Amino acid sequence: MIRKILLLLLLPVSIAFASETLDYQLEAEKIAKDTYVFIGAKEDFTLANGGNIVNTGFIVTDAGVVVIDSGPSLRYGQQVRETISRITSKPIIKVIITHHHPDHFLGNQAYQGIPIVALQHTID
Repeated sequence: MIRKILLLLLLPVSIAFASETLDYQLEAEKIAKDTYVFIGAKEDFTLANGGNIVNTGFIVTDAGVVVIDSGPSLRYGQQVRETISRITSKPIIKVIITHHHPDHFLGNQAYQGIPIVALQHTID
């Protein structure tokens, strides 16, 4: 039992470590005018997928880019930003976090200086 608990506690650390160098091979899929999504794997968190089991996206507006969920790691967030910069030169103006699951917000680290917003329940 203790072994299982330790493994569960170490899994997020292992994923964070592995995701520092992971190439997520993100491809922005255009789903509507100026609206893009990154489709995550349909599986559990693993070292191999770096926690990329989430769908994230962004919308290019007249004012700039709004990112929806920042993803499972700093590296993921950085790769989203790189992908966005290949699609538009507009700045990222806001990150919206849809809910409290870590695969949706651990990428916030890549958006320092950019407003990050969420419902109060998610913030709490």
